[in-house]
Amino acid sequence: LNTENNEPISFNGVNARYVRIMAKDSWGSAYWGLSEVMFTDGENRKIQSLEPESVSTVIERAPELPSKVTAILEDGNKRNVRVDWDAVDDSMYEKENEFIVYGSVYGSDIKAECKVIVEKCIQPKNKVTDVNITEQGGNATLTWKDPKNVDFEKIIVKYQNLKEIKTIEIDKNIQKLALSD
Repeated sequence: LNTENNEPISFNGVNARYVRIMAKDSWGSAYWGLSEVMFTDGENRKIQSLEPESVSTVIERAPELPSKVTAILEDGNKRNVRVDWDAVDDSMYEKENEFIVYGSVYGSDIKAECKVIVEKCIQPKNKVTDVNITEQGGNATLTWKDPKNVDFEKIIVKYQNLKEIKTIEIDKNIQKLALSD
């Protein structure tokens, strides 16, 4: 919450169970919404630095950038803070590539950085084995076996039926999938 001079409001150490936020008539007749409220645990400590992030993706798949980064505060403590990443042009992940995406963190001029590694395909640490497809009456069943120490969150399967190419994501806990037109 900020004052009319855009300075943070301090409760001076007083505990508050509820906070009421009201719009003033002088703001105009338009509808006003609340986009974000941030409460901090004490004095407003400055961000000294931001830990860099790193993600991997495959060609033609937009990178999934983290919603938060780790800020190192001037007193040495760490805090996860929200980051708004700059837009990533599609051409950046059309081929194997490495690039940096920059982002903004509220309350700091320091830019967040995330290294993006674009690979042909991400090699699994543990391979899925015994993949079988059986078809019967226009329906297909996909089954596979995987090691107990599987290290993936989902499998992406592209398949074509009579009408179109479909892409589905499979949770790592599923070991059988029925595909149909």
